[in-house]
Amino acid sequence: MSELNQRSRAVRALAMASVTLAALLAFGLSSAAPALANQASGGITSFNITPVSTDAGSHPDINFGIGFKSGETPKSMSVDLAPGLWASLTSGGGQQVATGTVSATAAGVLPVTGNATMTLDSIPPGASDSALTGMTILVKISSPVQTTIAVKGYWDVDADNGTLRLVVPSLPNTALGGVPITLNSINLKFAGSVNGQPFTRLPTSDQPATSTASATMYTGDSGSGNDSFTPTGSPPFSPSIASTSAKAINNVPNADVNVDVKQPAWQAGTAGMNLIVPGSALPVNIGAVPDLTPQGTQVGTVAVQTPLLPYTLQGTFTVSGSLYDPVATIAFPSLGGLHFSGHIPPHSIASNAEIDFTGIPDFPFTDFSVTLPGGSRGMLNANCPGSGSMTGTFISQWQSRQVPASTPVSLTGCPPNTATGSEPGASKPAAKPGKPTLTKVDLRGLAKRRAQLGFTLNQGRQAPKISSFTVEPPGALSWKRAALKQDLSVAGAKLKGYKLSGRKLTVTLKSAASHPRLRVKAGALSEWRILQIAAKQKIITSLNMNVDAKAGKTSAQIRTRIKRFN
Repeated sequence: MSELNQRSRAVRALAMASVTLAALLAFGLSSAAPALANQASGGITSFNITPVSTDAGSHPDINFGIGFKSGETPKSMSVDLAPGLWASLTSGGGQQVATGTVSATAAGVLPVTGNATMTLDSIPPGASDSALTGMTILVKISSPVQTTIAVKGYWDVDADNGTLRLVVPSLPNTALGGVPITLNSINLKFAGSVNGQPFTRLPTSDQPATSTASATMYTGDSGSGNDSFTPTGSPPFSPSIASTSAKAINNVPNADVNVDVKQPAWQAGTAGMNLIVPGSALPVNIGAVPDLTPQGTQVGTVAVQTPLLPYTLQGTFTVSGSLYDPVATIAFPSLGGLHFSGHIPPHSIASNAEIDFTGIPDFPFTDFSVTLPGGSRGMLNANCPGSGSMTGTFISQWQSRQVPASTPVSLTGCPPNTATGSEPGASKPAAKPGKPTLTKVDLRGLAKRRAQLGFTLNQGRQAPKISSFTVEPPGALSWKRAALKQDLSVAGAKLKGYKLSGRKLTVTLKSAASHPRLRVKAGALSEWRILQIAAKQKIITSLNMNVDAKAGKTSAQIRTRIKRFN
C-alpha cells in the first residue's frame, strides 16, 4: 500500500469521526450562549458555548467549541443544553444552520482539517421516540486529500427539565482500511437567523445557565465539560387569558370548558401560573373528585403553539393524588414526556377552584389552550345561568415578575327552564301545558355526615299529574341500596315501588299525583368525607341535583341548584 493511499484512508476516517462529533456539537450550539465558567475533565479538555450577545430571549449567532485529550477519541457522546437554550425548527429540512471546522489526527501523526456545515434533516433510523428533528453534518476535507463525508444525527428533549439533549451513541475510531484516528476539536458557529427568521433562542431566566457535555472514550476513560453564562437585559412579558368558554351539556350537570392563554412570540417564558375558576359559574364537580388515584386520571387535553416548532404540541391534563392533596399535571408525550405539575388547595374544591402551577420549563408559547370535557365525570359543573371571571397570575422566568389577568366566563347551552318552570323573561304563563316544578327542597345533615333529602314535585299548569320520577343526587352523595326500603317514603301519593340504577333512583307511584313529596332519611344516603368538610367549614355555596318527572306521555328534566343546606 502506498503512503498516499494510507494518508487518503486516514483522512477519510478522520473526516467520518469529525463529522459525527460535529453533529453532536452542532446540536449543543443550536441553543447556546456566552460563557462565564468553563470546566472540563477526563477525555474532554475544553467545552464552551459563546453567543455574540447575551440579551435574554434574543437570537444571536453562537460559537461552540469542544476539545479532546491527546490520543483519545470518543466512542459515544451527549450534550445537555442549558434550560431555555433552544433552536427554532420551523424552517424545515435542507436549511443550513451552522458552519465550522474540524481538527483530527490520523495514524497518530497525520494532521487533518476540514470545513463543516450542518443542515436540518429528517429524523434518522434508530433515533429515540422523543426525537424532534434530524440533522446532517457535511465535512469537506481539503488536506491532505479532498473528500466529503456526511453524518446523520438528531436531538430530543429531557422530560424532567425541558432541555434539548443531543445524543451520539456510536463514533468510529478507525478510517477506511483500519487506520486509527483521534478527534482533536470541533468549532462551529450557529446562525442566529435562517432565511430572515429567528433560529437560536437564548434563555429568559436571570439565573446562570449551564450546558453539559459528556463522552465515553474508546480507552474506557470518560470525559465531561460544562460552560455557563448569565442572560442580560429585561425581556417583555405580557401573557393574558384570551377567553374562557363553557358549554352546558344536556341531561348532565357538567360543562365542556376551554381556557385559552395567549402571549406574543419570543417573550420571556412563563415560570408559573395561578388560575382561579369562579365557582359562581363553574363549580367543581365534587362527584368526580373520588376518582383521584396516585397514578392519576386524565380529565382534559392541552394544545400549545410555539415559535420553536412547526406544529401544535398536544398534551394531557391529569389530576392525581388524594382528596386532601390533589395535584394537576400537564404532560407532552411528543416532547419526551416533558411535564410540570400544579398544586390544588383542598379547600378550593368546594369553592373557587384554584390551580397553582410551578416549575414550568423556559419554553416560549403563543397560545396555550386547556380543554376539560364535560359528561358525568367532567371536572367542572355549569352553574346555569351563573356568571363570573376566570382570574390568574403569571410569573415570568425573568426575575419572577408577576402579571395579573382576568376574563369573563362565557357560559352557553343553559336550558331555558328554571326550577320554577317559567321561561326567562316571560310575564305570562305559556299557552301550552307547563312543566313540573320542584319546591321545598330540603337537604340537611351534611356537616354530621348524616345526609337527609326531601323535596316536593308539583304538577305543571294544565299538565297531567306526575306518575313517576327519577332522582340523581348531588355529585358527592350516592344511594345506599340496602337502606332505601326502610328510609324512603312518599307523601301526597301512594308508593308503588322504586328502582336503583347506578346513581339514579326511579320512584313509581300507584296513581298519578299533583304534589308528591319524597323523603329520604339519614342512612339511605352515602356522603363523601370531602363534602362533610366543605359543609362544616361553609366553603361550599351550592349543590346541583337533577330530577326527571314523568307526567302522562311526556317527561321533563328539572335541574335545581340547592343553596340552603347544613
